[in-house]
Order: sequence, then structure tokens, then C-alpha cells
Amino acid sequence: MKVFINPGHDINLDSGAVNPVYGTRECDVARDAGKMLARYLETAGCEVRTLQDDDLGLVCAESDSWGADIFVSLH
Repeated sequence: MKVFINPGHDINLDSGAVNPVYGTRECDVARDAGKMLARYLETAGCEVRTLQDDDLGLVCAESDSWGADIFVSLH
């Protein structure tokens, strides 16, 4: 099974929500969660690709051209 993961928010363009106390950015949490999910799925035997970008059109085109069975967007 091919799983395409899109961790939300581009690290350089749109951080998403930012915790005012700790400075934790949503884009960093989504990136880390995406990495953990990818490792888990690969261990389970899935093929995984990840792209973190704000251009959802680009992300979907990449997923479609790769032939993903499942598309996961993390936010």
C-alpha cells in the first residue's frame, strides 16, 4: 500500500499556530508527527512519501502522480 503524508504548513512560509508561551510551531509538530507516522507505516510494510508544503495543489499532484492509495494531511 502506498501512503502519501502531507504534514501541514510549510516550515518557511506558514508556521500555522504558535504557542505564545513556549514558541512551539504547528508546522514543527506536524513535521515530527509525519516522521513518526511514516516510520510506523514503513515498519508495517507500506510505501510512504511525505511532502510538507502549503501548495495543496502541488501536494495533491505529487500524491496522484506517485499513485498513492491513501492521502493523509496532518494538522
